[in-house]
Amino acid sequence: MNRNRWMVLGAAVAAALFAGLASALHTDWAIALDNRMADLLEGNRLLEFFTIFGDVRFIAIALLVGAIMLYIKRDWVGLLFLGISLGGGTILNQGLKQVFARQRPDIPDQLASFSFPSGHSQMGLLYLLTLALLFAGAAQSRAARRLIWAGILLLAVLIGSSRIALGRHFATDVLGGWLLGTAWFLLIAVLFIKYGGRSLRRKA
Repeated sequence: MNRNRWMVLGAAVAAALFAGLASALHTDWAIALDNRMADLLEGNRLLEFFTIFGDVRFIAIALLVGAIMLYIKRDWVGLLFLGISLGGGTILNQGLKQVFARQRPDIPDQLASFSFPSGHSQMGLLYLLTLALLFAGAAQSRAARRLIWAGILLLAVLIGSSRIALGRHFATDVLGGWLLGTAWFLLIAVLFIKYGGRSLRRKA
Protein backbone atom coordinates (compact mmCIF):
# COMPACT_ATOMS: atom_id res chain seq x y z
CA MET A 1 0.00 0.00 0.00
CA ASN A 2 1.48 3.36 -1.03
CA ARG A 3 1.73 6.45 1.17
CA ASN A 4 -1.40 8.13 -0.17
CA ARG A 5 -3.52 5.10 0.59
CA TRP A 6 -2.10 4.90 4.10
CA MET A 7 -3.02 8.57 4.59
CA VAL A 8 -6.57 8.00 3.34
CA LEU A 9 -6.87 5.00 5.66
CA GLY A 10 -5.52 7.05 8.54
CA ALA A 11 -8.03 9.83 7.87
CA ALA A 12 -10.89 7.32 7.75
CA VAL A 13 -9.82 5.65 11.00
CA ALA A 14 -9.42 9.00 12.80
CA ALA A 15 -12.85 10.15 11.55
CA ALA A 16 -14.46 6.87 12.65
CA LEU A 17 -12.87 7.10 16.08
CA PHE A 18 -14.04 10.70 16.40
CA ALA A 19 -17.61 9.68 15.52
CA GLY A 20 -17.45 6.84 18.03
CA LEU A 21 -16.12 9.13 20.74
CA ALA A 22 -18.75 11.77 20.00
CA SER A 23 -21.51 9.19 20.40
CA ALA A 24 -20.09 8.01 23.74
CA LEU A 25 -19.45 11.30 25.55
CA HIS A 26 -22.03 10.56 28.26
CA THR A 27 -21.22 6.90 28.80
CA ASP A 28 -19.67 5.62 32.03
CA TRP A 29 -16.25 4.94 30.53
CA ALA A 30 -15.98 8.43 28.99
CA ILE A 31 -17.03 10.10 32.24
CA ALA A 32 -14.55 7.94 34.16
CA LEU A 33 -11.78 8.92 31.71
CA ASP A 34 -12.62 12.61 32.09
CA ASN A 35 -12.61 12.38 35.88
CA ARG A 36 -9.39 10.38 36.00
CA MET A 37 -7.50 12.74 33.70
CA ALA A 38 -8.82 15.80 35.54
CA ASP A 39 -7.61 14.36 38.85
CA LEU A 40 -4.23 13.59 37.29
CA LEU A 41 -3.57 16.84 35.42
CA GLU A 42 -5.60 19.71 36.87
CA GLY A 43 -3.44 22.38 38.47
CA ASN A 44 -0.21 21.20 36.83
CA ARG A 45 1.58 24.51 36.39
CA LEU A 46 4.14 23.14 33.94
CA LEU A 47 1.43 21.85 31.59
CA GLU A 48 -0.57 25.07 31.92
CA PHE A 49 2.31 26.98 30.35
CA PHE A 50 1.91 25.19 27.01
CA THR A 51 -1.61 26.51 26.41
CA ILE A 52 -0.09 29.66 24.89
CA PHE A 53 1.12 27.65 21.87
CA GLY A 54 -2.49 26.84 20.97
CA ASP A 55 -3.76 30.37 21.53
CA VAL A 56 -5.41 32.02 18.53
CA ARG A 57 -2.95 34.93 18.58
CA PHE A 58 0.10 32.67 18.70
CA ILE A 59 -1.24 30.51 15.87
CA ALA A 60 -2.02 33.63 13.81
CA ILE A 61 1.57 34.88 14.20
CA ALA A 62 3.02 31.48 13.28
CA LEU A 63 0.80 31.25 10.21
CA LEU A 64 1.62 34.81 9.15
CA VAL A 65 5.35 34.04 9.29
CA GLY A 66 4.76 30.81 7.35
CA ALA A 67 2.64 32.60 4.76
CA ILE A 68 5.28 35.29 4.25
CA MET A 69 7.96 32.64 3.71
CA LEU A 70 5.77 30.84 1.18
CA TYR A 71 4.99 34.12 -0.59
CA ILE A 72 8.69 34.97 -0.84
CA LYS A 73 9.29 31.57 -2.44
CA ARG A 74 6.23 32.07 -4.70
CA ASP A 75 4.85 28.78 -3.42
CA TRP A 76 1.20 29.34 -4.33
CA VAL A 77 0.23 25.71 -3.79
CA GLY A 78 1.71 25.85 -0.30
CA LEU A 79 -0.19 29.06 0.46
CA LEU A 80 -3.45 27.51 -0.72
CA PHE A 81 -2.79 24.40 1.35
CA LEU A 82 -2.08 26.54 4.41
CA GLY A 83 -5.31 28.51 3.96
CA ILE A 84 -7.57 25.52 3.35
CA SER A 85 -6.02 23.42 6.10
CA LEU A 86 -6.38 26.04 8.83
CA GLY A 87 -9.44 27.85 7.49
CA GLY A 88 -11.36 24.65 6.88
CA GLY A 89 -10.27 23.24 10.22
CA THR A 90 -11.55 26.33 12.03
CA ILE A 91 -14.94 26.17 10.32
CA LEU A 92 -15.17 22.44 11.07
CA ASN A 93 -14.35 22.93 14.74
CA GLN A 94 -16.74 25.81 15.31
CA GLY A 95 -19.53 24.08 13.41
CA LEU A 96 -19.20 20.85 15.39
CA LYS A 97 -19.09 22.75 18.67
CA GLN A 98 -22.55 24.07 17.82
CA VAL A 99 -23.77 20.61 16.83
CA PHE A 100 -22.70 18.92 20.07
CA ALA A 101 -23.25 21.96 22.32
CA ARG A 102 -21.36 20.36 25.19
CA GLN A 103 -20.87 22.50 28.26
CA ARG A 104 -17.37 22.99 29.63
CA PRO A 105 -16.26 21.75 33.06
CA ASP A 106 -17.95 23.62 35.90
CA ILE A 107 -15.23 25.89 37.29
CA PRO A 108 -15.21 29.59 38.26
CA ASP A 109 -14.71 32.07 35.39
CA GLN A 110 -15.19 29.35 32.81
CA LEU A 111 -15.22 30.24 29.11
CA ALA A 112 -18.65 30.73 27.56
CA SER A 113 -18.10 28.76 24.34
CA PHE A 114 -18.93 25.09 23.92
CA SER A 115 -16.43 22.38 24.83
CA PHE A 116 -16.39 19.53 22.29
CA PRO A 117 -14.18 19.21 20.32
CA SER A 118 -11.39 21.24 21.89
CA GLY A 119 -10.30 24.03 19.56
CA HIS A 120 -6.88 24.38 21.20
CA SER A 121 -6.22 20.67 20.74
CA GLN A 122 -7.50 20.46 17.16
CA MET A 123 -6.03 23.68 15.83
CA GLY A 124 -2.81 23.30 17.81
CA LEU A 125 -2.21 19.93 16.16
CA LEU A 126 -3.40 21.15 12.77
CA TYR A 127 -1.20 24.23 12.45
CA LEU A 128 1.85 22.31 13.66
CA LEU A 129 1.29 19.45 11.21
CA THR A 130 0.62 21.88 8.36
CA LEU A 131 3.76 23.94 8.96
CA ALA A 132 5.81 20.78 9.41
CA LEU A 133 4.64 19.39 6.07
CA LEU A 134 5.41 22.68 4.33
CA PHE A 135 8.82 23.36 5.89
CA ALA A 136 10.31 20.21 7.47
CA GLY A 137 11.51 19.09 4.04
CA ALA A 138 14.12 21.86 4.17
CA ALA A 139 15.97 19.94 6.90
CA GLN A 140 19.27 18.54 5.69
CA SER A 141 18.86 14.97 6.91
CA ARG A 142 16.17 12.37 7.48
CA ALA A 143 17.09 12.28 11.17
CA ALA A 144 16.50 16.02 11.45
CA ARG A 145 13.12 15.71 9.75
CA ARG A 146 12.10 12.92 12.10
CA LEU A 147 13.18 15.03 15.05
CA ILE A 148 11.04 17.93 13.80
CA TRP A 149 7.98 15.70 13.41
CA ALA A 150 8.51 14.15 16.85
CA GLY A 151 8.88 17.62 18.37
CA ILE A 152 5.69 18.99 16.87
CA LEU A 153 3.71 15.92 17.93
CA LEU A 154 5.02 16.28 21.50
CA LEU A 155 4.09 19.97 21.51
CA ALA A 156 0.59 19.13 20.24
CA VAL A 157 0.16 16.64 23.12
CA LEU A 158 1.31 19.27 25.62
CA ILE A 159 -1.08 21.88 24.18
CA GLY A 160 -4.03 19.55 24.52
CA SER A 161 -3.01 18.40 27.99
CA SER A 162 -2.73 22.03 29.11
CA ARG A 163 -6.47 22.49 28.55
CA ILE A 164 -7.22 19.68 31.01
CA ALA A 165 -4.70 21.10 33.49
CA LEU A 166 -6.44 24.48 33.32
CA GLY A 167 -9.90 22.91 33.69
CA ARG A 168 -11.03 24.40 30.36
CA HIS A 169 -11.81 21.04 28.76
CA PHE A 170 -12.63 17.45 29.52
CA ALA A 171 -10.13 14.83 28.39
CA THR A 172 -12.64 13.59 25.79
CA ASP A 173 -12.81 17.12 24.34
CA VAL A 174 -9.06 17.06 23.88
CA LEU A 175 -9.07 13.55 22.40
CA GLY A 176 -11.86 14.58 20.03
CA GLY A 177 -9.86 17.62 18.92
CA TRP A 178 -6.81 15.49 18.19
CA LEU A 179 -8.82 12.95 16.20
CA LEU A 180 -10.66 15.59 14.19
CA GLY A 181 -7.46 17.52 13.48
CA THR A 182 -5.72 14.34 12.35
CA ALA A 183 -8.57 13.31 10.05
CA TRP A 184 -8.82 16.76 8.44
CA PHE A 185 -5.06 17.16 8.00
CA LEU A 186 -4.59 13.74 6.39
CA LEU A 187 -7.53 14.27 4.04
CA ILE A 188 -6.37 17.70 2.86
CA ALA A 189 -2.72 16.65 2.70
CA VAL A 190 -3.38 13.60 0.52
CA LEU A 191 -5.51 15.64 -1.88
CA PHE A 192 -2.83 18.31 -2.26
CA ILE A 193 0.00 15.78 -2.53
CA LYS A 194 -1.88 13.94 -5.26
CA TYR A 195 -3.33 16.88 -7.21
CA GLY A 196 -1.32 19.91 -6.08
CA GLY A 197 1.63 19.41 -8.37
CA ARG A 198 5.27 18.73 -7.63
CA SER A 199 5.59 21.56 -5.09
CA LEU A 200 3.85 19.74 -2.25
CA ARG A 201 4.92 16.26 -3.36
CA ARG A 202 8.56 17.27 -2.90
CA LYS A 203 7.83 18.44 0.65
CA ALA A 204 5.95 15.33 1.74
